[in-house]
Amino acid sequence: MNTLSLGFLAIGLYALGTSYQLLTYLRKKHQTTVLPLLLGACALIVHLDISYSSAVNGNHVNFGLMNSLSLVSCMSVALVIPLSTRLPTQALLLISYPLAIASIIGMFFYNQESISYPIKNKGIFLHISFSILAYSLLMLAAFQAFLVVMQNRQLKSRKQNRLMRNFPPLLTMERVLIELIWGGTILLAGAILLGFVFVDDIFAQHLAHKTFFSIAALLIFTTLLAGRQIYGWRGSLAGGLTLWGATLLMLGFLGSKFVIEFFLN
Repeated sequence: MNTLSLGFLAIGLYALGTSYQLLTYLRKKHQTTVLPLLLGACALIVHLDISYSSAVNGNHVNFGLMNSLSLVSCMSVALVIPLSTRLPTQALLLISYPLAIASIIGMFFYNQESISYPIKNKGIFLHISFSILAYSLLMLAAFQAFLVVMQNRQLKSRKQNRLMRNFPPLLTMERVLIELIWGGTILLAGAILLGFVFVDDIFAQHLAHKTFFSIAALLIFTTLLAGRQIYGWRGSLAGGLTLWGATLLMLGFLGSKFVIEFFLN
């Protein structure tokens, strides 16, 4: 089966998983149904194969814009599926699956050779692995924060739509959000530390923006966790700070790649 056919298969499976999960909430069915997770897992296997074929070229790995977005979306799905077996995070499937679909479509329409690294460089790959894990987990936190903000606003206005009414309680959604931020913040701190250790010049011209935005995002997430511990920050404040931190992180990770590939090249 060629890459295009695999891509359509993955898109179809992700779309089915999204649709079934949406119907689960709208029809008030039991929310821990396993079918959307199985559909997503099957789609993930195909998606990983496509991403690997696109990124790996001989002894080098291409970390261009679309390959990076595809890897992050793959890892987000790979994280949210097992998390949904122990935490009420299936609402995140409604965002993570469509993003995975968008990343596959993006690879088909635009995939430029940009930044590649030799596979033998173990230190760089350790840094990149921690970065992708951190970005993926914090992206899930951003999705969760968006749902928390929307749920909080609808509760205050007393105008909840059917979808929001069937989500887990707000306190549960906030607890999941903080757990995601804790994990992502620890991984992000590790990624930045590994960058200082293994990257020759982490403040080089093509890395300066990424480094700056990553450190700024780390400060925001650390401040949020401290504020939660000391002052009990929650609701829209916690959600808003998470979205700001995730925006800075994505600006550094994807924004720098966009500038390099579309303007500097």
